[in-house]
Amino acid sequence: MRTRIISGTVIAAVLFCVFFIGGYALGAFCFAIAMIAYYELTKACGVCNNEKKIGLLQIAGFAVIAAYYVILLMKVNVDVMFCALIAVIFIIAELIIYVFSFPKYKASQVFAAIFSVIYAPLLISFLYLIDASSEYGIYFLLLVLGASAGCDVAAYFVGVTLGKHKMTPILSPKKTIEGGIGGLLGAAVCSTIIGIVMYANGIGDVTLIVKCALIGLIGGVLSEIGDLAASGIKREFGIKDYGNLIPGHGGIMDRVDSIIVVAPFVYFAINMFI
Repeated sequence: MRTRIISGTVIAAVLFCVFFIGGYALGAFCFAIAMIAYYELTKACGVCNNEKKIGLLQIAGFAVIAAYYVILLMKVNVDVMFCALIAVIFIIAELIIYVFSFPKYKASQVFAAIFSVIYAPLLISFLYLIDASSEYGIYFLLLVLGASAGCDVAAYFVGVTLGKHKMTPILSPKKTIEGGIGGLLGAAVCSTIIGIVMYANGIGDVTLIVKCALIGLIGGVLSEIGDLAASGIKREFGIKDYGNLIPGHGGIMDRVDSIIVVAPFVYFAINMFI
């Protein structure tokens, strides 16, 4: 537990520093997380036939992730056509590898490789897009943390003290309905506080506080779904953690499973409603 607390504190400190610096530093941070998360996911899903080596399917994934982030950092306004072009090139590349190396790889491995690029590397890039889309990016980044980390922490403590009814007994036996409700309240409270701070600093009107609270509440729901989805993948493939990079926590995917789902939602929410 001590190791987990220390690691968690270090992670929180790093996130706050990167968020406050923003810009290219945040973009580079997202890129690093994307590459590690992709490797962990493809390894967990059995994309490579040899766990000690990186296969062609993974190499294609690393290449498209690198291309996406380089262009993203060079061109802030990434449009739908650009994303579609990157996706089409990547899918065709994976199909070429599948066809000309057949039967080395199974279709399920190709699907897993494609899914792994979308699931973590693409979704985590919304942190950078949030920062780049607004002069108040730091507040909205904290909104992502408020909805994800706030939900996670509150769900843990409420679950430990009051939890009695299992939420998903097969998927995640330790999670309770009481903990889930506590997590949603925690996410809403943290996000409301961020809204109050923004309003106190002359940003927006009083309705901003309500909007932040609602974003936090919905973000909390998505945070729990992201956590459970990542747990489901681990359970399906029979692994405990995605890696051992972070002492007491596991791999990168074990820590960003909620954030990668909340970040896109916050990005679209702030651009559509704030």
